[in-house]
Amino acid sequence: MSAADVEEQPTFSVIAATAAVGAVVLLITLICSLRNKSEEEDKSEHDANQKESIANGQKNASKKKEKGLVKSKSQPTKDTFSHPWLATSLKGHSEAILGVDLSPNGKYLASCAADRGVLLWNVKEFDQKDHKSVRANVELDHATQVKFSPDSRAFIISLANANTIRIFKMGKKSDGSVGNIVADSTMDFPKVFKNHSQ
Repeated sequence: MSAADVEEQPTFSVIAATAAVGAVVLLITLICSLRNKSEEEDKSEHDANQKESIANGQKNASKKKEKGLVKSKSQPTKDTFSHPWLATSLKGHSEAILGVDLSPNGKYLASCAADRGVLLWNVKEFDQKDHKSVRANVELDHATQVKFSPDSRAFIISLANANTIRIFKMGKKSDGSVGNIVADSTMDFPKVFKNHSQ
């Protein structure tokens, strides 16, 4: 074996290794380009479907605008509930509802919530789309319970922080609907303090 033969063997192995690495790099490049093509095709198909659905949505929206059925997009979507006995869904409180009462004459529904408000609804309007309510604000406190008087002209609420009961009188409009609601704080029941020393 001569010195020239010894120099040719390492050169041949280097060339073979370089060719193998080049083939692997070429194969990886080919796979990546095929993957990118399929992703681009999927994206273009998705974009086409999205454009088509937007075009269909605009057609439907223009039809709804003609019919006056378009809802404001600022309204958040809420869960909808259904039950055979469900008459309607009432909206108005921004906090948790703590108490509900139906008037003895069956005309009004009152609800109190942690948002410092008591809302009154006319039961006759439950079959209509929009439900009007009259709000009574509870100053510096919130009601935990509400209860109508036997004659349905007033209601009482239990105040959470003051630990007392307040009377609200309901006024009537000329058409017979509920007008203003006035809190009669002069007739508040005495505050009850718990005696912790015993």
